[in-house]
Formats: sequence, structure tokens, C-alpha cells
Amino acid sequence: MDLLLNPDKRDEPSSILRTTDPVQLPTPSGIITLPAGTPIAQFASLDPGTGESLCPDLFENQGHYFGAELSVEDKYALIEFLKTR
Repeated sequence: MDLLLNPDKRDEPSSILRTTDPVQLPTPSGIITLPAGTPIAQFASLDPGTGESLCPDLFENQGHYFGAELSVEDKYALIEFLKTR
């Protein structure tokens, strides 16, 4: 909730989650091994049928700044309103 209310507390824009160990990835043409340090989003969002990325953005926890200019009270009111939908 704190990250939603305070976008400036999110990870740095360059924050990219990476593997700590090699990863074996099944593909239509066989298994490939990705080295440790590979960005997780690079293979976790692949379309199994085509191998194309469903989400080419590698940055994690980036979000957007919708409503960032609202007061804290207004942010909570907006969240409560959205819960009713």
C-alpha cells in the first residue's frame, strides 16, 4: 500500500530482477540454458507458442504516477472507492 501511495519509494527505475542461477527453458526447438544474471522478465513472459515476449518491459515495480498529486486522504478515498467496483 505504501508503494501505491508513495511512488517515489518504489525501486529505482533501473531495478531489474535477475536469476541467481542458470535456468533451463524448454522451447519448441529444445531446451536452452540461460546464464545466471538473466533478467527474469526476459523469459517469464514469453508466449509458449511463438516465443515472443508478451511484456517487453524488463523493469520491475515501475508502475505509473496516476493520482500522485492527490493528498494522502484523497488517495485513501480513491482506493476505498475502487474496492466497491
